[in-house]
Amino acid sequence: MNKLDLQDFKSNRLCRRRDFWADYSNRFERLRILLPKTSQIAIGYQIQGDVDLLEDDGSDPTEVCIFDFGEWFVVEFFRGRGSETRLFPKNSRNEQILFGESILSVKRIRCLGGNKHDHKFLWQIFSRIWLANNGILPNPNTQPSRNPTADQLQQRENRLERWKREIERLEREAKVYCNKICFLID
Repeated sequence: MNKLDLQDFKSNRLCRRRDFWADYSNRFERLRILLPKTSQIAIGYQIQGDVDLLEDDGSDPTEVCIFDFGEWFVVEFFRGRGSETRLFPKNSRNEQILFGESILSVKRIRCLGGNKHDHKFLWQIFSRIWLANNGILPNPNTQPSRNPTADQLQQRENRLERWKREIERLEREAKVYCNKICFLID
């Protein structure tokens, strides 16, 4: 993470997201990684596997992982404004776009919609519940989450309201971008 020259708190966030998904690693059927150009340059193209360049659409730089969990595709935006997780049903359209399209961008993925989850305070606890409610379970022997206090739950609610407004704004930007791209292609 230090090759990306991130501030400590941003580097810590990336580590927490990596650690969260490590608890699900035995459940992945496939994985696709999309990196912004800045990350690919910093890492020096030393990553092997399904790694592609994320098209620059003006969004905040972020690394994106697309996980195939069998019945669901999960898209994780690791950092930047929004910084969400999106859940998409596994169907031929989503499969073609998420695993078949060579060019994806943050805005193009957001244009797909999907069910979304935040990365705000206590996100790990609530994301694990959200995933479980959709049949996506962590690896066996994964430690359960701790129970939050009433004060922590209130803090989370306050932060979630700001995130919801931000994600709505980002989705509007994405729709404008996607409509413009479609118009230029036609």
